[in-house]
Amino acid sequence: MNYSLSSIIKILSCAFIAIALGLTVGQMYSTIADRPLPHILEILFWIGSFVLFSHLVEGIVAFTIAYRRGENPIRAGIYTFWTGAVGLWEIKNTTRVKAVKKITNQDK
Repeated sequence: MNYSLSSIIKILSCAFIAIALGLTVGQMYSTIADRPLPHILEILFWIGSFVLFSHLVEGIVAFTIAYRRGENPIRAGIYTFWTGAVGLWEIKNTTRVKAVKKITNQDK
């Protein structure tokens, strides 16, 4: 993947996740205060909820990959939660490269 494109995607992903978390807090507040959100924010809340769920699943997958490879699973899971599929792609490729380096160093 192009380095600059992946950097832009990671920055936008972090921003959108922060917005989705803010919308979730706003939805909780509006429910507690018994004041409904405007319709457009309600739609964005449901889109954000889907995005948060999908990033959570990606984070769990990254956690599992890092755990099986002997890396720090919590760091990998949190990083992938915030950056999404690009982060998962990086975690998967980084751990594979490190595993190959370990194998080739053992032969020497």
